[in-house]
Amino acid sequence: MNASEISTVFIAICTAVYTFGTFLLWSTTKRTVELMQLELKKQSLISSSSIQHSIINAHRDLYLEIIKNDELLKVFSSSVNMDKEEARQQMLATMLINHTLRIFLDYKNSMIENINFENFAKDAADLFSLPFVRSRWEEVKHFHPSSFRSYVDDKLL
Repeated sequence: MNASEISTVFIAICTAVYTFGTFLLWSTTKRTVELMQLELKKQSLISSSSIQHSIINAHRDLYLEIIKNDELLKVFSSSVNMDKEEARQQMLATMLINHTLRIFLDYKNSMIENINFENFAKDAADLFSLPFVRSRWEEVKHFHPSSFRSYVDDKLL
């Protein structure tokens, strides 16, 4: 084998190694980008859940303040033509419905595993069997996301 042939074989081997290395680099980069896309999607779902939780928490805090303060409860109940106990019961039902929504959103956003959600669903079905919760649900369900409405109407009731 002369120097020209050795040089050609050496270049061919280097080209094959370079091509294989380039393929490995491309494959690794592609997988990294896919993982980053999954992470971004998960972060987006977490952010969405966090925002929704904040809104639900604000409603809960507001209702609790009204329930605890007799003067506020009196003003609220008289403005909606209810007695104080009716208003209190309605706010409690709303807080329980929103609690169910909160857990449903975490499940929908893949933050709760199926087995844990199945146990929650049994509790939620019991909750929605209470007449004051069921009655309130019929009044407020149109305010909730369609996926949650379907879940409650088809699975819990």
